[in-house]
Amino acid sequence: MRLALEGFEGRFEIGGRLVTNLRYANDIVLIASTEAEPQEIVTRLHWAACELGMKINVKKTEVMKVNDDFTPMKVTVTVAGENLR
Repeated sequence: MRLALEGFEGRFEIGGRLVTNLRYANDIVLIASTEAEPQEIVTRLHWAACELGMKINVKKTEVMKVNDDFTPMKVTVTVAGENLR
């Protein structure tokens, strides 16, 4: 994650803290505050993973946009030409 997010300017505030991601045992939640940031973060993560001999599993990766009223909306993000669901 450090390699992927190095130099990334986007941030989101939760409880007074600025965050870009939440990490779990084998999952990552990427957080963005603008519509362009999810694609930028995923692209950075894709290239960082490639450098380490890894790849994003497109079939298991999901993208969700939440509006100010917490209504989920669809947003399109791609990895190596494939749309994430």
